[in-house]
Parts: sequence; structure tokens; C-alpha cells
Amino acid sequence: MEVQEKRVEEDNSYMFKRFVSHQPPIYDGTPDPKTFEDWIKGIEKLFDALQYPEEWKVGFVVFYLKDKADLWWAIMRERKTSSKKLSRIISTPSPSKRPRRVSSRNSSRGA
Repeated sequence: MEVQEKRVEEDNSYMFKRFVSHQPPIYDGTPDPKTFEDWIKGIEKLFDALQYPEEWKVGFVVFYLKDKADLWWAIMRERKTSSKKLSRIISTPSPSKRPRRVSSRNSSRGA
């Protein structure tokens, strides 16, 4: 692992431990809008106070989803992964549709 990558990993680990030390609220998927809004507000306040970059927020907060909320997250993550795989399959041309390579021997003959 490169020195810079190790540094980033250590920073992320430190910042996660710092996040956890503030005992973020847990959301269990209760279908009550007020409960959910209160949870979101609590998490947002914590992120604002700690001044974390946007790209860290989802990775940190998923540890505080429990029960139905955690199940929902797992389904969303699986759908995203499946969608990416399907997209790669669809965008990869079949062998018969790929452009033919012309060897350097053949291209010099016709000139």
C-alpha cells in the first residue's frame, strides 16, 4: 500500500472513531416521519459540527441503520451493484459487433 493511501485510511479510521465517540442516534426504520426527521436532523448536526466531507457521510451513517432501515440499505446497495453489472454487460459489444483489428501487415499492402 502506498504511503498516501495508508495515510487516507488512517485519517478515515480516526474520523470514524471520532464520529462514533459522539454516540450518533440509531434509526431502526420506524415508519414515523417525525422519528425519521429527528434522526436525520441529529445526524446532520453531528456532521456539521465535525465538518466532515460529503463523501464520508453515507459510509459512516450506515452503521447507525438497524432492523428495517438496515434491510432497506442492503437492498438498495444490492440493486446498485446489480445495476452496474447489468450496465457493463449491456455496454460491452458482442464479439461479432466489435471492430475488427487490422494488422500492420495488411494495412501496408493496400497503400
